[in-house]
Amino acid sequence: MASNVRIILFACLIVLLGTHVNPVYTSNLGGFSAPLSLAPYPLQDVVDVMLNNLANAPAPAPTNLTRNSYLDTIASIVKFFLPYQDAQGRIIDPYAKMEIQYASPTYALNSALIANWTHDSTLLKSSIAAFESSLQELKTKTCAQGHCNFYTLPLMLTYELYINCSLVPQAQIETWASIWRSMNTSVYINLSSNWGIVAAGGEFLRYLHNFTDLSFVELQLQQQLPKFSLEGMYPDPNTPMPYDIFPRHYLDMILMRGYNGQYRDTMQELLQRGAWTSAMMQSPLGEWPVGGRSSQHQWNEACETVLFELYASRMKAQKNNVAASAFKRAARLALQSVQRWYQSGGDLYIVKNHFDPSLRFGYEEYSFLSQYNNLPGEMLAMSFLYGDETIEEGPSFTETGGYAFMLPMHHKIFGNAGGMYVEIEMAADENYDPTGLMRIHRTGVASLVGPTEGVTITKQASPMTPVSLGLGVGWMMNDAAHTVQTLSQFTRGHVNATILNASLSPKRVTFDVIYDIDSTAVRQVREAYTITPDIINVTASIIPKSTINQLFVTFPTFMSDGIYDGVVSMLPNIPQGVVEFRGSRQTFTVTSPASGDLAFYPETYTSRNGYMARLVGSSKNITSVSYSMQPEATV
Repeated sequence: MASNVRIILFACLIVLLGTHVNPVYTSNLGGFSAPLSLAPYPLQDVVDVMLNNLANAPAPAPTNLTRNSYLDTIASIVKFFLPYQDAQGRIIDPYAKMEIQYASPTYALNSALIANWTHDSTLLKSSIAAFESSLQELKTKTCAQGHCNFYTLPLMLTYELYINCSLVPQAQIETWASIWRSMNTSVYINLSSNWGIVAAGGEFLRYLHNFTDLSFVELQLQQQLPKFSLEGMYPDPNTPMPYDIFPRHYLDMILMRGYNGQYRDTMQELLQRGAWTSAMMQSPLGEWPVGGRSSQHQWNEACETVLFELYASRMKAQKNNVAASAFKRAARLALQSVQRWYQSGGDLYIVKNHFDPSLRFGYEEYSFLSQYNNLPGEMLAMSFLYGDETIEEGPSFTETGGYAFMLPMHHKIFGNAGGMYVEIEMAADENYDPTGLMRIHRTGVASLVGPTEGVTITKQASPMTPVSLGLGVGWMMNDAAHTVQTLSQFTRGHVNATILNASLSPKRVTFDVIYDIDSTAVRQVREAYTITPDIINVTASIIPKSTINQLFVTFPTFMSDGIYDGVVSMLPNIPQGVVEFRGSRQTFTVTSPASGDLAFYPETYTSRNGYMARLVGSSKNITSVSYSMQPEATV
C-alpha cells in the first residue's frame, strides 16, 4: 500500500503552477464557438440532458481522496523502483534486466516531486541521476528502444520543478539549458501516430522556455487534428481505446499551458468534445473503456485523471460548477481504480489481474513493469500539479446515467442508467476483442465479475466452442457438420452495426443494436436493451438466411485473476447461473424461452484479466432469446 505522504505547500508550488497557465489562454476560458470547419458535435443534446440530470442528482458518497492522494501512489511507485537504479542513473526493469523505454525520465519526474515535498535529499540525488542520464540519451539519440518521443515532456516537467523549487544550483540549470537549446527534432520518430503528439507535448514545453520555436508543434497539429472524430476522439491505427485518450492528454496539456497558435480554436473545440465524450465513456468504477491494444493497463485510468482534472478547472473557469464537480469526481474515480491494483511491494500490477509479473499475463509485447509503473506516476504527477483542490466532488456522468450513444469511428456503443453501465463492441479488432456486449459495470460491484472484457479464441476445440468468447447469441447451422457461429466472431470487415430507437431517462435506458453480418446462415442480429439501475434485460433475435438447428446465448464467467477465484453455481429447474467473485455476484438468467437449457462449461480461456469459462443457454426451433444480467454487491 502507498505510504501516506504529508505535504507541505511551499512557495515553489505557487510559482510552478503559475507557469502552467498562460494569461492569453486564461482570458479565453469563458467559452468559444466551434470553428466553422467543424460539423456540430453529435452528442451535444446528450451532454445538455446530462448536465440537467447532474444538477438534480443526489450527492454521491465521497471518495475521501484529495490532491495529496496522487502523491501517495507516486511515492509508493518511487520507493519500489529506487533500488533498481543503476550507477548511471537508469532505472533497470526487475524482469527484463535492462532499461525499458521511458522508465528513467518518468522516474526522474516522479522522484523529484516526492523528494521536494518530503525534503529527501537522497531521493533528489536519485532524481537528478535519472534526469541527467535520460537527458544525455536524448541528446545523443540513444533513448531506450528508440523512445525519445516520450523523453522530452517528463524531463521538461522535471527541469521546471528543479528551477521553480530551487532544487539545484543555477550553474547546473544553465548547463542543462544549453543541452535543451542544442536539441533538434530529428530525435523523434513515428510522427504520423500518437508518437507525434507525444513529441509535440515535449516540444511545446521547450518552446515555453525559448529553447525552440513553435514550428514542430504547429506541423503536428496541422497533420493530426484532421484525424479526430466529430466526438473529439483520436484514431490511432485500428482505433484502440487507450490510444484515443493518451494523445489527447498531451494536447490538453498544451492548451492549458497557453498554446495560442493558429489551431487553438479547433483544438479547444475538439478537445472539449472529447472531454464530454470521455466522461460518458468512463465506467462507474472509474475504468477507461476496453478495446484494442493496451486495454486494461493501469496507465489508462491514470491518463483519465489528467484529462478530468484539467477539465474540472476549465469548467470552473467557465462558471459551470456542475460540470466542474462532475469532472473532479471522474478524476477521483479513476484514481480509485488505479489504487485497487497495488502489489505488496508498493508498485502496481500494470494490467488488471493478480498474476506474478514474471508471467507477463495479459501484457502486450511492449508492456514492462518499470515503464508501465512510472508512466502512470508521471500522469498522476501532472494531475497533482494541475489539479484544483478547491473544486468539490459532485455527481458524475457515469454514476448518474441516462444516456446511450454510438461512436462510429471507434466502433463502440455505451449505455448507462443510474450507474448500470454497458460497453458494446460494434465491430471488434479480431486480434483483441469479440463483437457484441463486452462490459457490464455497476457502482459498488467488483469489475471482473462483469464481465469486463471478452476473449478472442483462434480455433474451435469442439462444435460448441465459440471462435470468440463474448456475451451474446450464436447458432448451430442445419448442415452436416453442425457448424457453429457466434455474433462475437464477426469482426471488422464482416459486420456493420448501428444503434436505433434510443429512449433515455436517468433510471431507464432502452435502445436497439442492429448487426448486419457476413454469414451464410444469418443475415442480421438484433439486440433490444433495457437498462435500469438494478438489471439489464436483452432480447436477441436473428434473421436467418437458411434453416437454423439451434439458437444459443453465451455468458462468459470469470474464474480466476491469478489470486482470487470465481465460483459458478446453477439453480435447479431454472435456466439461471450465478457467478460469485470478491464480494460480488452476477446472476445470468435466460428469461425466454423458459424451457431452454442452461449449462456451465468449465473449460477456461485466457483474457487479459485471467481465466474465463462460460454459461450457454440453448433451444431448438427458435429465432429469438431473452436474458438478463443482474450484478450486485454481496458484502
